[in-house]
Amino acid sequence: MCGIEEYLNENFKANKTRITYRAILNGYFQVIGEPPETYFKNGRKDEDFLNDLKKYINTSLSGRPSKTCLSYISAVRTYMRHNKVKLDPEDIKTIIKRNKGMGSNRPLTKDRPPSYVEIRQILTHGETVEKTFYLCLLSSGMRIGELCGIKIQNVYMNENPVRIDIPSTETKNGQRRTTFISNEAKNFLIEWFKVRQGYMQLVNERTKNLPTNMKMKITDNDNRVFPFSALTAWKRWGKMCKRAGFTERDTQTNRAVLHPHGLRKFFRTHMGTKIGVDFTEEILGHSGYLVGEYRIHTDRELGDAYLTGMGTVTVFEREIAQDLTNVNEQLKERNEEIKELQVKVANMEREREVILGLRRQMEELIKPQK
Repeated sequence: MCGIEEYLNENFKANKTRITYRAILNGYFQVIGEPPETYFKNGRKDEDFLNDLKKYINTSLSGRPSKTCLSYISAVRTYMRHNKVKLDPEDIKTIIKRNKGMGSNRPLTKDRPPSYVEIRQILTHGETVEKTFYLCLLSSGMRIGELCGIKIQNVYMNENPVRIDIPSTETKNGQRRTTFISNEAKNFLIEWFKVRQGYMQLVNERTKNLPTNMKMKITDNDNRVFPFSALTAWKRWGKMCKRAGFTERDTQTNRAVLHPHGLRKFFRTHMGTKIGVDFTEEILGHSGYLVGEYRIHTDRELGDAYLTGMGTVTVFEREIAQDLTNVNEQLKERNEEIKELQVKVANMEREREVILGLRRQMEELIKPQK
């Protein structure tokens, strides 16, 4: 029998994944009312395990979003399988079908990625740290938890584009990967580094009288680029959206339609149309999209591709670039009009010369008659 901690340490590198699975499995055993240490030793049969899973689904997962239910069930089944318990897939399908809506793998919340205009309006209500964080999030395609775990030494500011090395301890699949941020995000990051130490001191001062378990985990030697939790980042996004007037919520789940994970979808949509699906999915870290042996892009190749599509994940500077584009288009139109007028003038000049020549000929013919 393999205990929860042993199972997690053996199978998951990413700390966040271990935290998630630990919570799911502890919740399962709490509902069943059995300690995990003896659960697989007391002579249970497959039918007993199946009934336990039914009880867990009916008690803990009823009414929750379908994708959440399926991921929780998968986590429990995987742990059972690791302990030599193999439930019949057909029995699992039957349980899922009997729970209305659980069989769908589509998200229950009807969210969407924000537009360029909406992002500008939202970030206008943020401070330097918030603008920097979300511009980095948007232009890199990182998950919010990944960005919260990035350390200063993981960011290569002298490279073009700025490269971020995401360690295996922070990624969802436990595999190291490379991403980048836009020049716009780089400029904000430079400004954030100027005030970062002052921010950390201010947070420590504000929280010094709070209970230990309520304090933000920030110390003087915290070398994360953004020294706060993913939960704090979510809350800050919500406050900015509220100030900007974007408070729409899904009528079924009451979840915000515009949320931070939508920036990852924004990256996938806009960058994907510019540099192609292969490069985009590799930067996003979607391990299931490409088979390992076909992932042959070097960091430099990914960076070159990113530079090609950087404009699609630029927010504030995009307005200036768009204005210059419009001006260039107008100048091009004027140049075409000038060329057309020059051609017309040249044709009129030739016609004038022809008319003058005919006039001289007529004058020569008339002279002898006088």
